[in-house]
Amino acid sequence: MRAIRIEPELYSYILALARRTREWPTLLLGASPRAAVSLMRVAQAAAAFDGRDYLLPDDVKRAVQPVLRHRVILKPEAELEGFDADRVLADVVGAVPVPRQ
Repeated sequence: MRAIRIEPELYSYILALARRTREWPTLLLGASPRAAVSLMRVAQAAAAFDGRDYLLPDDVKRAVQPVLRHRVILKPEAELEGFDADRVLADVVGAVPVPRQ
């Protein structure tokens, strides 16, 4: 998977997603640096699976929920309001600007 090319903007995008989870108001605990690395690796695998040797923002977005849903913890009040990890992560993805290549 190391053969999957990642543009610098996509490294920044992955880091921005992880960082935003740590600042998100409905999350008690956000994604760790190790979670960001896992997000990158799964996105690379998705690109390889699609037969590409380069990463797209869509690969990263597709990997966010499966990789991060068990790595974030919602605030109790958010759970009472009906939020779940997938919904919160979708909101986070929507709030982080996607790099244009």
